[in-house]
Amino acid sequence: MSRVCSSCSTPVFARRQLLCYLALSITPLQAGSSALAAASQAADQRAARPMPPAPEKAGARGQSYALCIGINRYSALPQLQTALGDAESVAAELGRNFGFKVEVLRNPDRHGILTALNRYKKLLGPDDALLIYYAGHGYSDDKLQKAYWLPADAQPEDTTNWIIADDITTDIKAMSARHVLVVSDSCYSGGLAREAFVNRPAAANADRESFFAAIEARKSRLLLSSGGNEPVSDGGGDGTHSIFATVLLQSLREISPDRFTVEELFTGYIQQRVGGRSKQVPQINVLRDSGHDGGTFVFERVAARLPPVEEPSVAPAPAAVIQPADLKRLQSELGSIAMKANALNDRLNAAERATRGAGGLPLELKTAWNGMNAELDKADAALQKQDMAGYGAAVERSRENMAIIERELIKQ
Repeated sequence: MSRVCSSCSTPVFARRQLLCYLALSITPLQAGSSALAAASQAADQRAARPMPPAPEKAGARGQSYALCIGINRYSALPQLQTALGDAESVAAELGRNFGFKVEVLRNPDRHGILTALNRYKKLLGPDDALLIYYAGHGYSDDKLQKAYWLPADAQPEDTTNWIIADDITTDIKAMSARHVLVVSDSCYSGGLAREAFVNRPAAANADRESFFAAIEARKSRLLLSSGGNEPVSDGGGDGTHSIFATVLLQSLREISPDRFTVEELFTGYIQQRVGGRSKQVPQINVLRDSGHDGGTFVFERVAARLPPVEEPSVAPAPAAVIQPADLKRLQSELGSIAMKANALNDRLNAAERATRGAGGLPLELKTAWNGMNAELDKADAALQKQDMAGYGAAVERSRENMAIIERELIKQ
């Protein structure tokens, strides 16, 4: 399904083209393109300008925040299917594996989005980083060369509740954070002349620390988008997510260094994988007039920040073994739990079908659903190995997930 709003006289950009403000505020990384040639000529004209002063040395690495916006439900525009789920999954990945403090805006209206952006302007410190993930409808006025985000309360042909891209860029420029990265599952790049973003090659392993120290000291204001001038799909990924969101999540999990730049993520994984599965051309860009000063956005897995722990050289205690007299009782117990799980699976499948057009099941419910089934598999495997400790732990976790599922299903 293509995210184009048929209610407007000018097509709304397909899928998340709200960040088509990139078109008006960024510079595409497209080597050899006409835009790059124009930008190069413009750069020559600016060469005589004085260079900005070197930045002050960065302090300790600050906190990383993620504001993930997903809009499936619109009051007057076509509904979307995967935008909200994509935002929730990206937030979960960044929080769990990269230590971000995450916030998800679910189907926000204009007031909700602007209030959140203003809150981060006050919250962020000079060493902090902010990632803004946007998924939803957007609109581009080619005649005026203006682009807009379309919140959940946006009306066709009425810009009252639309959010013009210039205001978003101004908010980002006003933030104290050292690094800001906007990730858009779609962008409409084309229009105004831009400066090309230099794709720095990754440093050799021996030089990575000095490389990161240099680029993290300078401010960055970047945008990673799933497409250029072409519409992109609302689905087409792994069945739950869009193509771009599927690739983004896979890439964050699979990239081999525990510390890497957004450029490494883009050139080594996202660019090829998205382009190889669709007609979309993902891009990485500098947000124009946003305070960018040659830095970049760095991701670091939580595990990489923890000091190594020396394990004491103590012989492990012998594992508790299930006695033959207990095996039949435990098999019966697991069978009863499995029957209850099957009943919950039926209810969950019905709930998922019922909410498919309204954003789907909440993330916590999906996580508990997957966890319940995974722990029952572990319990069964432990029973086969006669591992009493493994069986008991898996059964306990499966019951915890069942309790979460039952509580959340009541809310549906």
